[in-house]
Amino acid sequence: MALLIGVGFGPSTWGSLRSIVFNGTLSGSPLAAGGSHNIEYAHGFKTTAGNGFVRTDYSALYQNAATPYYGPNFSADAITSVPPKSEFSSQYQTSSSGMLVNEDRAQFIGETAVLASGSRTITADAFVGPHYQTYAAYNASESITSIGKLTAF
Repeated sequence: MALLIGVGFGPSTWGSLRSIVFNGTLSGSPLAAGGSHNIEYAHGFKTTAGNGFVRTDYSALYQNAATPYYGPNFSADAITSVPPKSEFSSQYQTSSSGMLVNEDRAQFIGETAVLASGSRTITADAFVGPHYQTYAAYNASESITSIGKLTAF
């Protein structure tokens, strides 16, 4: 999936506020290539309707950020093995919202996220730090395989 817009090394205007959703449980950069006027994504989630991108108040998932993983995202992490506790969230670095606009966050609430440890219904807690959405299913190698209105690629 690619985005073709911008000035210089990084997107601007329309493209700077649209992005795929990063799958925080996958290793490796979600970027296949980037350069003037172009971003190509290696993996992540895209929307099932529209142009495939979500809106963000910050910036597209891109190399000109502090880290390539800075952008709209969902992640799942094992927290404690005793008692078993894991976390599903949309957050990264200093953002407690997952960098999604309010309207997009609202559309994910009630959707099903399929993880290595089973499926979860996304609650508003997934977007609220510092605790996010926790559940009793510790899995040291937790992964996200699908999320409601998003398609993995």
